[in-house]
Amino acid sequence: LLLVGIAAYTGSSTRQVTSVKYAGQNLSLVARRRNGTTGTGNITLTELWQLVNPPTDSGTVAVTLNGSSLGWVVGATTFTGVNQTTPLGTVAVASSSTGAPTVNVTSASNELVFDVMAREWPGTATAGTSQTELWEQSDADDILGAASTKAGAANVTMSWSTNRNTYPWSQIAVPIKPAGGATATTFTQAVGMATDLSMPAGGMITVTTYISVTSGTPVAPRAITTTLQYGPTAFAILTNPSVTSLGGGVYTLVWTVG
Repeated sequence: LLLVGIAAYTGSSTRQVTSVKYAGQNLSLVARRRNGTTGTGNITLTELWQLVNPPTDSGTVAVTLNGSSLGWVVGATTFTGVNQTTPLGTVAVASSSTGAPTVNVTSASNELVFDVMAREWPGTATAGTSQTELWEQSDADDILGAASTKAGAANVTMSWSTNRNTYPWSQIAVPIKPAGGATATTFTQAVGMATDLSMPAGGMITVTTYISVTSGTPVAPRAITTTLQYGPTAFAILTNPSVTSLGGGVYTLVWTVG
C-alpha cells in the first residue's frame, strides 16, 4: 500500500489536489481536510491519497493542484502485509485555527494507524506518545507537514506538539488493515467411511494438510490447531505443525501427536 500525504497553505478554500500519480498509475483520494471552508487566507489543507499494490520498481510521485499554492509539502510511505481488498478503516479528521493537532481514531489491536497533518508556518513538530514519525518537512515560508504511525487499539489518539500553537492546522488519520485469511477451517466427513475405523488408545496420530499461500510466507510461531472429534467429543487436539514448502506457494502442514 502506498500512502501519499499532502500538506499545503493554500490561501483559498477552493484550492486542492486534482491528481496524484506514482509511476504513471493514478492514486485515489482517501480524505481531504481544511481548517476553513470559505474565504481566503490562513487556510491549511491536508490530503491523503492511496494506491493499493503499487509497482515495486522505483518511480516518481507526481502531484497536481488546481492552481497556485502559497506553500506545500508531500510525503510518500509504503506498507507491506496490507489487506488488498479493504486496506483502510474509517477515516478521522480534525482541524482548528489554534492549538496542537490531535485527532481520535477508531481502530483495532491488529491494525496500524497512519496520520498526516498540516500546520501553517514552517517550523518543527514532535509526534505524540507511542507514535513513530515517518516524515516531517517545511517549505521555506508557509507550511509544516508531518506524518506518523501508531499501533492500533479500540481508540487511538494521534497528536503533535509544534513550535507554534496559535496557527491553523488540519489533520487526517486512518487505520491500515492487515492482510488476513481464514482463522478457522472445519472439515467434516460428508460420507460415512466404508468400514469402521479403530484408533488404539495412546497410538500416534499424524495429520497432513496442504495449503496454497497467495501472499507472504508461513513463519514461526504457527498458531494453527487441528481438532479431531467423534461426534461432539474431541479426542485429539494437535498444535504447532511443521511446514514444508513444495514450491509455487504450496505448503504441507503436518501435525503429529503420540
